[in-house]
Amino acid sequence: MRSLLQDLRFAGRLLVRSPGLSLVIILTLALGIGANAAIFSVVNGVLLSPLPYHASASLFKVLGVHPERGRVFTAQEDLPNAEQVIVLGDGLWSRAFGGDPLVALRSE
Repeated sequence: MRSLLQDLRFAGRLLVRSPGLSLVIILTLALGIGANAAIFSVVNGVLLSPLPYHASASLFKVLGVHPERGRVFTAQEDLPNAEQVIVLGDGLWSRAFGGDPLVALRSE
């Protein structure tokens, strides 16, 4: 702990001795922290957060996409207490289930 305090005092003396370098260091740190926070906010909002609406029969139509394999949701699956239906990406489906088209019919 003593050496940490000595290092901090030494760093403080160097920063006071050259204020121009201190300003550049502080601005660089601020820019790096700000850029990191901005990038994380975008990644969090776009990739990590769930979509802000419920997986309904018109989901793919609203998004303007059509499933390459499988099918779209049906209106009966929107009803309360209906069986749960999920959407798997092709990569996950291939890796985890070997591309088996009957994977959804299995019960765990």
